Amino acid sequence: MRIAINGCGIAGPALAWWLKRYGFEPTIFEKADAPRSGGYLIDFWGEGYAIAEKMGLLSVLKARAHNVEEMRIVSREGAPIARLSLTKIREQLGGRFLSISRGDVAIALYEALDSIPVRFGKSVLGFRKSVNEQGVELNFSDGTSESFDLLIGADGLHSHVRQILFKETPEKEMGACVAAFTAHDYRYKDDSAYVLYQSDKKQMARTTLADGRTMFLLTFRSELVPEGASIDDPRPLLRTIYEGSGWESETALQAMDDSDDLYFDRVSQIRLDHWSDGPVALIGDAAACASLLAGEGTGLAMIESYVLAGELYRADGDYSKAFRNYEERLSKFLRKKQNAARSMVAF
Repeated sequence: MRIAINGCGIAGPALAWWLKRYGFEPTIFEKADAPRSGGYLIDFWGEGYAIAEKMGLLSVLKARAHNVEEMRIVSREGAPIARLSLTKIREQLGGRFLSISRGDVAIALYEALDSIPVRFGKSVLGFRKSVNEQGVELNFSDGTSESFDLLIGADGLHSHVRQILFKETPEKEMGACVAAFTAHDYRYKDDSAYVLYQSDKKQMARTTLADGRTMFLLTFRSELVPEGASIDDPRPLLRTIYEGSGWESETALQAMDDSDDLYFDRVSQIRLDHWSDGPVALIGDAAACASLLAGEGTGLAMIESYVLAGELYRADGDYSKAFRNYEERLSKFLRKKQNAARSMVAF
């Protein structure tokens, strides 16, 4: 069975790896020209960690992880006001807890694909299901077409496959926005701490990475965005919101201006009644994004990939049965994660 996967982030490569192991023929399509590195720091543990272990990836992931020993909350002047020991959490989990960038997990998954074809600079532009729904013809961004037995949309929060499949945009905004970037040679460093500052309706956090770079994460309530403000270039908006906020806001904003990897988006969830229609299904954030603030998207994508590949294998080609079982096994679990994530916007 030939299976097309649109997206080479976390869910796409993880799914392809398991599909190949079960004897399927996956092909990944990715609109970017190369694997995407970087990204925000995540806590990688639990079932996602266990699945990475099954894939033989732990040694690679541990080598790329960062030593974050505590989360430190600071005052406007930078004085510590609260601490949370991540070292103790790691010990309680038997060491099965990594602080690692999402991009490093994605690169490790891509490197593990071996002979699985990945076609960069080419993504699904449209598709047409066969009359009997026993296949799907894909139209690509380069003007070519190709037929596959199944199509899996692993193309993230703003999934193009999902938009075509369900003719709607089921993004549930959570009343917050997020920005992330990395800085070189930042003036202040705390080599083993995630430092967080919170002021009125906004937060700013930084972590010093193993290679000396500093990663920033900024989150704020959507109500702080002025009416009519453009987010095409979010730098002026972020300056308006964070200037004069205290702590290291001025230094961090200067670092933001010099960065070349600024990410910005509204914090949203994806809530769907179903994740598939005929021979087309969704996975990862495309299917059930819990939101970036939940901090579990990478692990959840690993779980979904493992379950979907296993259900396709057990169904022996009956994709309708496989997709149904995939949803039944995970929908309640993921909805609980989404409900819990809504409390993350309480700042």
